[in-house]
Amino acid sequence: MNGWVKRLYERRQGEKLIFFGASSAYDKFTSHFNISPDYCVDNDSRKWGLKHNDIKIQSPDALRNEQKGNVFIVITSSFAAEISSQLERYGFQEGEDYIDGLALLKQIYCKRISGFNRHVDSHVKVLKGGDVAGQVLVDPENRRIFRGINPDFESLVNQVYQKFEQSPSLQAKIIDTKKAEQHLPTYAFVLEHEWIPNITYPYEWSPTMFYDAAVFLTDLMETLHRHQLGTKDAHPLNVAYHNGRWVWIDFCSIIPMTTPFIAIQEFVASFIHPLIMLSKNNTEKVYMYFKNPKLGFAWEDIKGYLSEDEQAQYTERMAALRKHYHHRDMSAVIANLKDWLTQYVVAVEEDETWSQYHDNLFEISDRNEWPLKNKYVVDFIHSKKPDRLLDLAGASGWYCFAASQIGIPSVLIDSNIQCINKCYERMKQTGIYNITPIYGDFIEMTPAMSIGYTVDERIFYPQRPSFKARFRSDMVLALAIVHHLVFSAQLTFEEIISQISEVSSNYLVIEFISTEDIYVSQWYHEGFDWYTRDNFEKVLSTQYEILDVKDDHFKGRLLYFCRKRLQHENR
Repeated sequence: MNGWVKRLYERRQGEKLIFFGASSAYDKFTSHFNISPDYCVDNDSRKWGLKHNDIKIQSPDALRNEQKGNVFIVITSSFAAEISSQLERYGFQEGEDYIDGLALLKQIYCKRISGFNRHVDSHVKVLKGGDVAGQVLVDPENRRIFRGINPDFESLVNQVYQKFEQSPSLQAKIIDTKKAEQHLPTYAFVLEHEWIPNITYPYEWSPTMFYDAAVFLTDLMETLHRHQLGTKDAHPLNVAYHNGRWVWIDFCSIIPMTTPFIAIQEFVASFIHPLIMLSKNNTEKVYMYFKNPKLGFAWEDIKGYLSEDEQAQYTERMAALRKHYHHRDMSAVIANLKDWLTQYVVAVEEDETWSQYHDNLFEISDRNEWPLKNKYVVDFIHSKKPDRLLDLAGASGWYCFAASQIGIPSVLIDSNIQCINKCYERMKQTGIYNITPIYGDFIEMTPAMSIGYTVDERIFYPQRPSFKARFRSDMVLALAIVHHLVFSAQLTFEEIISQISEVSSNYLVIEFISTEDIYVSQWYHEGFDWYTRDNFEKVLSTQYEILDVKDDHFKGRLLYFCRKRLQHENR
């Protein structure tokens, strides 16, 4: 491990971290290391008494009052030579008491990270990203994920791994991780993480899921603190919902030191700010920000939604966090965050239509009392036993819960946020965890993302794969949505079937609702003469073999049970 990085992260207990220079170099250093000082000094007397990134700026004379051996100084200024001489006059020694922060950045953190590694097999993808401690390697064919550790960070990651290996409480919150047998020349060693088959992202969670993720992260901070560990990152993309529990997936973000204050600030910006917005019923804006990684939730974004009293309370909260952190009372910092979260417990109001769809069916345990449609669909699921079921616009997930009874994992996607919230709450109540609830739209399925950009998966392997890549399933349900897509979203049969085909690998159950239906009859008018059963079957047959058609005894409603044609069979 680079000696200076080692010295920075492995400071002695009680040792103060001080930055010399309140400038852009300060900002570069904190952004790369995600670390903040106890205080800052600067030779410019005009800055004394002011704050830089909420850190007080003092005269360099303050260093004369510090006991040598109890401070570690980072020069965050382009005038490193002059400041170095100044520190030497104060009795501090380079490498032992202080380092040149910009020199460290140039040596380690400003290295360009290659997206290619000639030592890995061709089918293994090198995940693009900015973490210099370790590079993520994905083997999608064999569903395995690795992290090659940079030699400069070998000691740092080893310290964390040894504590993780010995602590059940850490293992309960961090993704299952072990040292791999693979040895690659460019890495000190390789870690292998548990593969998460149904990974989702914050912009696909319901508000209650997001709140639970925030609570989980404060619990993780608490557990890390008990083990003399911390995290340098505190944003929701490092959290995943897996097998009914929240887990931390960024192993290299865990460090053998106290969580830096800049990570506390990141938690406030990434969790508290969105929760404040959600409490003010600004759900659409929150999810717009979630989907755009280049946007953030700054104080300026939420200030206008708060009353003067609420702004004052916010200021008091931040002041309390700074005070506790300054006094090195991390337990009080975490307790403050936990208490703050309780002020914004998310209450998602149900609408009277879709979130209550199927509610009565959840109360019926006797299948003989189910409607014919539900019996037909569940019987088909049972007969085919798909590897995974995908229910498009499936409301609160009745069919997913029915599939779970015979051990079939499923994915529910719906554009009604109350439905997804309700599904998640029911999962917690019933202890059924082989369902993945996703807030999203059939038309606007989540695209692939990589280092802040939307990318084409045919060319790039992304950091965050698209919905289609993650959730293409053995069986797809598309019940009671075709007419909505035609009359509300202006889609044609060809567009609907093509979109479904993108996420379907084998079986499909799709419902066609004719103009005999009371609602469709009201929507139908000139220009929709193509909306007929014959045309629907003709288009459906181009990509699927129709195995059976059943009338569910509701006027004008037909269920089609299909198998996807092989590519050479497509008409």
